[in-house]
Amino acid sequence: MTLRPRLITVAIALTLAASPSFSAPQAATATEKQICFEAETPTAPDEDYIASCTAIIRKAGGNARVVSHAFHNRALVYHRMAQYEQSVDDLDHAISLDAEDAGAWNDRCFDNAVLRRLEEALVDCRKALALSPENAIAWNSLGFTRLIQGNDDAALGAYNRAIKLAPELPCALFGRGIAKRRKGDEDGGDADIAAAKSLLPEVAEIFARFGISP
Repeated sequence: MTLRPRLITVAIALTLAASPSFSAPQAATATEKQICFEAETPTAPDEDYIASCTAIIRKAGGNARVVSHAFHNRALVYHRMAQYEQSVDDLDHAISLDAEDAGAWNDRCFDNAVLRRLEEALVDCRKALALSPENAIAWNSLGFTRLIQGNDDAALGAYNRAIKLAPELPCALFGRGIAKRRKGDEDGGDADIAAAKSLLPEVAEIFARFGISP
């Protein structure tokens, strides 16, 4: 489970076979393509996803869109493995190839926040929201960054926006609960935290991994 969920469209994988970049002898195999572009909903070992995405990155030639998505999906795996430096490095590459990918900006925001690179995280979140203003996940990431920063008023504002867009987003509810408790609203905070745990029982453990607890 991750705090930064994102959907990479399966259609990307389905269009790869038609791409001229994959007609060369060293083209990525169908298996490599299938595995890499299923990284968001894993059923295989993480090492298989890394190997397959790496193969696509090496073989896709000039197809910037495909390479960008391979970097992005490999970053998801590194994030899942708690290798946040590697994830940010791959997201740097993904964004350099596709600066309109709001999901990549959001994911880099979250990982930079985890790494306590808060100014960089804020820049990334703002870019993600500029590209996708109604993206609840990006508002959640901004709230998470502000929570780590200790700016509880701004965290509340971001989490409120996330929850308005996605009322049952457990990580936003949990983060808002922490911000409320910090500001002295223990009853409101406890209600949000209880609601979050009812939706995602392990949410407290997820936040604890990032050094945040009620």
